[in-house]
Amino acid sequence: MRHAAALFLLAAVVPLAGCEGCNETAPVRFLEPPPGSMLPAGVPVRVRISSSETPVEFQGERLEGSGPWTVDVDPVDGLGVLVAEVPGNPLIAVRSYHQGRYRPPHDFHAGVMRLALGPDAVSGGDGTLAALVGGLLADAELESFVDEPLTMSVTVGLPVAVQVYVDSVTTPSAAVALTPVEGSIDFEASLTDVLVDYRATASALNSSGTARYDTMTVRGTATLTTEAVTLSDVTSEHSDPEIVDAGGLPPAGVASLATLLNDELPEAIAAAAERAANAVVVRLLTDLRPTVGVAFDHPITQRIEPDGVAVTAAGLAMTYRARIEAATPAVAAADHGVLERAAGPAVDGAGVQVGVGSALVNPFAFAVWDAGNFADLSFSKAELESLGMETLEFPYSNLQSADLSLLLPPILEWAPDGPRLEIGGIEIRLTVTGYGETRAWTAASVPVALRQDGANLRLVVDEARSVTLQDAGFEAMSTLVDQNKVLQLLRTAVPGVVGEVFGDLPALELTPIPLTRLDGTAGPVVRPSLSAVAPADRGWILTVALDVE
Repeated sequence: MRHAAALFLLAAVVPLAGCEGCNETAPVRFLEPPPGSMLPAGVPVRVRISSSETPVEFQGERLEGSGPWTVDVDPVDGLGVLVAEVPGNPLIAVRSYHQGRYRPPHDFHAGVMRLALGPDAVSGGDGTLAALVGGLLADAELESFVDEPLTMSVTVGLPVAVQVYVDSVTTPSAAVALTPVEGSIDFEASLTDVLVDYRATASALNSSGTARYDTMTVRGTATLTTEAVTLSDVTSEHSDPEIVDAGGLPPAGVASLATLLNDELPEAIAAAAERAANAVVVRLLTDLRPTVGVAFDHPITQRIEPDGVAVTAAGLAMTYRARIEAATPAVAAADHGVLERAAGPAVDGAGVQVGVGSALVNPFAFAVWDAGNFADLSFSKAELESLGMETLEFPYSNLQSADLSLLLPPILEWAPDGPRLEIGGIEIRLTVTGYGETRAWTAASVPVALRQDGANLRLVVDEARSVTLQDAGFEAMSTLVDQNKVLQLLRTAVPGVVGEVFGDLPALELTPIPLTRLDGTAGPVVRPSLSAVAPADRGWILTVALDVE
């Protein structure tokens, strides 16, 4: 990535070197705002300009007098670009900055993405939440959910208190239905062939046996938070149990045992169902969201977690917050922050959908930048030629090094023609033997798209739209250089090179989600896969399919 970035920017300034002694210093300079500024929202931008020559034009308007000049510019929300020049002199001055509301770069950012599960993803088929909950109940040992020992009274000549211990409760099949309604989920678990192993003990009584239910159904109301599923208002119905006792219980005792199990087992099944629902629903809602899976020379850290959940008849809706930051901050100043943008697009409808946009990409890009991945990158001529730069002719063949820095982090914005990555504060330092050092500054607006790349998503250049380039401002250059030719060169170089730059930027991936069985052992693995990526209002909607292994 760093090589491509250098190649892109070097193309803007390589033509600037000239013969020794014919370089001149740019007459116009910006005194304020400083390079790499992030300015507060809604406040006019104070601009100060000096020039050794007159007249001076600023933003296309002539400034009166001999300067220095102070001009207030209307506030912007996002990337701002300032241009000042002496008419006819190709050495213009360019200054870019950010302006808006910012979030602290080391805090959690709310609303970075949204997740929606429609009714058909909640219940009704393989890979749904209901099917996964039922899968954890089937063939599971549910004995631990019985509040034992159970106690009943049996008359054996005299009334005797009998303690009943349940050694096993299993079912080979559990059909679960989850029906979202406003504010909660109607829960139903229908178990078949429920088999209970028991022991009954008392003084002068010791017996054991089995009880079998053809069917047992538990219903209730499930409420959902980001941390738990709670089942309440539980009711049940069941078939009469078939009890086979070893002979220690009298007939009246067997009847009492049936009544006891009828009272106690539904509560145990409900407790097990609640545990299974937590194991599935909370785990999936926590982990069923993209992560940023890109490694950088200077690492970043990330943590994405749920920060809100809502249940309606349309399904489940989650919002997520994230803390994405440089592992070792190196670039951002104390007053720098992540440009605040609204949460990703609303998601609803069928299946599983995830909405992402600037609220996720911007803190990620800031972290990559703050870690130093775009600062002080140095390349020799040989390195640049190995990246595809054409052989440089004299005097450009004397190139010693090109050093690149981004003074501002890239930001994802939404223009009328679609998403664009706004790159401001681009600074290049070019050293040519015999010609000293040349610095230049510019900014670019690059159309991007989020496209599937196998199991991942990558932010790539949208070649169907045009790259927009700001004028390049130079500290010093040959007077023979034509600004229009420089921009023409940029327009030629950017499309191919920027694609390589952003090919290494946020790769979003959905990772497998291992579930845990009720006894704590490893359960099935849910593998999310991307079915579709579609543009939406200020973001993208990812359609996700769930496969279970």
